[in-house]
Formats: sequence, structure tokens, C-alpha cells
Amino acid sequence: MEEQGLLWEVVEIADCIECTKPLYDELFIRGIEFNSKNVKDGDLFIAMQGEYTDGHKYVNDAFSRGAAAALVSRIPDCLSKEEREKLFLVKDTKQAMISLAKFRRSQLQGKVIGVTGSVGKSSTKNMLLHYQKQHRNVSAAVRSFNNENGVCISMMRTPRDVDCAIYEMGMDKAGEIANLSSIIQPDIAVITTVGKAHLGAFDKVKDIADAKAEIFSHCASNAIAILNHDNEYFNYLCDCAINYNVNHIISFGKHPESDVRLLSIEHNAGGLDVIVSIFGDIINIHTGWMPDHQVMNFLIVLAVESILQEDFHIHMNDIISLPWCSMKGRGQLSEIVVKQWGNDSGILVMDESYNANPVSMKAAIKSFGSLKSHPFVKNRNTGYCYAVLGDMLGLGKTEDYEHAALSEIKDLENFDRIITVGKQMKSMMYKLPEHLRGPSFIDVQSAIEYVVNIVSNGDLVFIKGSNAIGLSHMVQDLQQLGSMKYINL
Repeated sequence: MEEQGLLWEVVEIADCIECTKPLYDELFIRGIEFNSKNVKDGDLFIAMQGEYTDGHKYVNDAFSRGAAAALVSRIPDCLSKEEREKLFLVKDTKQAMISLAKFRRSQLQGKVIGVTGSVGKSSTKNMLLHYQKQHRNVSAAVRSFNNENGVCISMMRTPRDVDCAIYEMGMDKAGEIANLSSIIQPDIAVITTVGKAHLGAFDKVKDIADAKAEIFSHCASNAIAILNHDNEYFNYLCDCAINYNVNHIISFGKHPESDVRLLSIEHNAGGLDVIVSIFGDIINIHTGWMPDHQVMNFLIVLAVESILQEDFHIHMNDIISLPWCSMKGRGQLSEIVVKQWGNDSGILVMDESYNANPVSMKAAIKSFGSLKSHPFVKNRNTGYCYAVLGDMLGLGKTEDYEHAALSEIKDLENFDRIITVGKQMKSMMYKLPEHLRGPSFIDVQSAIEYVVNIVSNGDLVFIKGSNAIGLSHMVQDLQQLGSMKYINL
């Protein structure tokens, strides 16, 4: 009889990797962790060798927090005899992780979904999880976890008996998606879109399309591709999929030939009324407010559901009746009530601080208009609308041009004042109409101090930039001005 909550057995780990195994075969491993601070009772702690730190320094701490065993490439000092007897000793912990991840993939009987794209990977993964967990046993990577280490950890954390598992696949250079695909071996391969991201590592967007198409290189047999028909590389990606023997392709978008087609979006007091055609069947969907670009991700959810659910149309109401829950750093709206300003006085903060590239920046700014006109927001936004825009990193030699081009987005007129953070955003500021220009800051801390001090009752602050700029700290400082709650419209 299998121990309840058992994720891995000592024997199967030892059989999968070349190692000196623990003396205790009866150890019950219920979780996988690489940060000793997060270890819980029953976890396998993986001592990863990073660029700046070495997980072997924290094996003792992991055991003190309840780790059942540890995966190491050397035996750390200061371990007790009992702790030494709970070690999987290998030559290379990273290679051991890859082997274990691939072994767990071979055990999965449910559908495995891989999601990549220039924008929308995390949002799509989380949206898929949000809707699927209502009616099936589903697993998904926490946070982004979209590099090799993250994918391996996520796969090792996946229970054997899931109906569906969802993984995000990121990249910084060519070849990385192919490597992740060899681990995930997706049954359903999703490319959200191809656009101007990672241009620092690629000469042109076509090269990015090639790198994203690597997702097809190790797909499972009879895999299905889900592709954006509105994207200029749609036909090219279809050819790439077919070249890898992924012959079943489902398209989504506004394009008339899309299998899952967005026919219309209407913003109203209660949220969104969306009309979608799914393989020719017209479906009316009413949902809470979400940015228009998230509606495109929702089409992916519908496409996946049409694959996983045989009686898809019967369960449609279960899917579309769920409110959309925004995510930290990706369109999450918060209200902060500041008591010293008076009863029910405060500000609204739209947090888009997790990432930014030309595609996502334009989409988020464009969606701000519909947010501003929502009755809830309109009622509270009696003050100024500020946009705080941080540098878009990783654009290489195109960075000056792409930042300056943002000044041409007409929807910027929905803001009263634009504040920029970073060297490159100055290229945009110089081209803005004078009435929109606010201060430009090189360092984020100065920007934080400025914004925290100027906001007042009724203001709405929109914050977006690449994660490394650090604008998430501005969000946190604003939320600490008073009593904060997240808002799902």
C-alpha cells in the first residue's frame, strides 16, 4: 500500500540515477525543494550549485527543518551520522535532476502541456490552471520556473496520477526550448505569440520564431500544437510543427480562419461580454474584467479544453462562469485605503511590474483605457492617473528605437502624467507631448520615493517594466501606505 502523499520512493530514485543511496529505504518523500528556507517535513532537498551560492552549505539547515533526504554531489561537513545516512550522493546534482525529471515524465499518464511564447507564458499557464483545477486533477509549475532547473523541479514535483500537467518554457538563447522540450515532451505544445523579446540574443524576430518552434522537437506522439493565427509567423510555425511530425494544429485569434476565434469583446458595467466561435459553434461568454490581451490567452484555455474534454460543450458553463483572478506583477489591481486621508480614501495600483517588452508594453497600455472606464475604477479614480514605465531589457541594438517608439501609442493619452525609470526610457520621454511628461529617474529607489510622496486620494497608478528594474518594490511600498486588498473586477 502506497503511503498517502508519497511523491517519490527511495528505491525508484536510486534506480533512476547513479548514486550512493540512503540506508533508509522506508523514507517517504512528499516534496521537492532546493531552498532550505522552504523545506517542509518529508521533502527531498536538492543541493544545487548556483552561480552565487552552493546548496551544499544549507543541507544541515534543510534537515533541521524536516527534510527526509538530500540529493548532493559531496558530503557536507557538520552532518550527523543519521543525516549522512539520508543522502543520495551523485557526481552531478543537476544531471541527476534531469534524469529524475525525465523519469517522472515517463510515468505520467495524463496530458502534458508546454507553454512558450514571447509574451503571456506565465499568464496562460496560470489561467489554464485556474480553470482546469475546477474539474480535474491538475499540476502546474509555481511562479515562472521556466528554465532548465525550474522545469526539472516542477516535473519532479508532479504527482504520478495527475490528469494534466502544465509547464512554462522560457529561453534566453537558441537551443534552450529544445532542451526543455526533451524534458517535458509535451502532448499539447502552445506558442502564445512571437514578437520583439530577447532581441539582445537574436538578430531578428524570425530567429525568435525558430527558437520558439523548438518546442515541437521532442513532442509526444500524436501531439497537438496550439498557435496564434493573428501572428505574422503563424504559417511558418505551422510548417515547423509539421516538420517535427506535429500534424494536428489548432489555431486561435481574431483571424477569420481561427479554429477558436474571438468575434467580439464588449466592456460593460458587469465585466466583459465575449463572443467566441469554437470550431464553428458560437458561444457567448460573460466574465469579469480582464485586459484584452488576457482574452487572447483565454482562447488558449478554450482550445486546450476542447482537447481534454470530450463533452466540452456540456462543461462550458463551468469554465466561463469562473471569475478571472489576476496575478502579482501581471495585471493585478489593488486598492489601498489610507486612513489619514479620510474615510474610504485611498489609491488604486495596477501592477504589471513582472516583465516588459514592446509587445506586452503596448498591450498593457492599450488595455488601460478599458480599466479606467470600468465603473468600480471610475468611481474611485477621482484624482490623477500616473503611468510608471521602466526599461524594457534584453532588446540589444534595437533598444533605443523600441523605447522611443512607445511614445507613438495613442492610448498613453489615458494617463495624466508619465514617469519613467531607467536609461532607455528617456528615449520615449523626449518624444512625449509636454503635458504627459513627468520626471525621469535612472534608479528605481529615487522613483519609488517620488511616487510614494506625490500620490494622493483618488489616484490610479499603473506600473510596468522589466522585472530586473525593480518596480515590484514600488508596488510593495505603495501597498504599505495603508490597508490593502486585491480587486477582481
